[in-house]
Amino acid sequence: MVTKAIIEEVINEHQVRVRIPLIHKMAISASATPFKELPIAQICCTPGINILYSVGDVVYVSYEDDLSSKIVVLGDLSVSFDTGSYPIFNCVIDGGSW
Repeated sequence: MVTKAIIEEVINEHQVRVRIPLIHKMAISASATPFKELPIAQICCTPGINILYSVGDVVYVSYEDDLSSKIVVLGDLSVSFDTGSYPIFNCVIDGGSW
């Protein structure tokens, strides 16, 4: 299944903590999954390219081997959930950014 998620924390260049609204509810909801219980997802990208995600970015995620414990970020929806704006796509290629 491919679904949307919101970046809640950038851990490093390969991992982010995500909130999948269908599963974890929106953070403002009384029934929302607490921040520390949100899953950590691996970022899928081409070798040599690091995608620079930010908190609030909306991304597409899927599950490796259909295991809900193995979430993979497939790509950026290019819209910030917090602002509704369309940020410039940021990435680093072999040390240079664009």
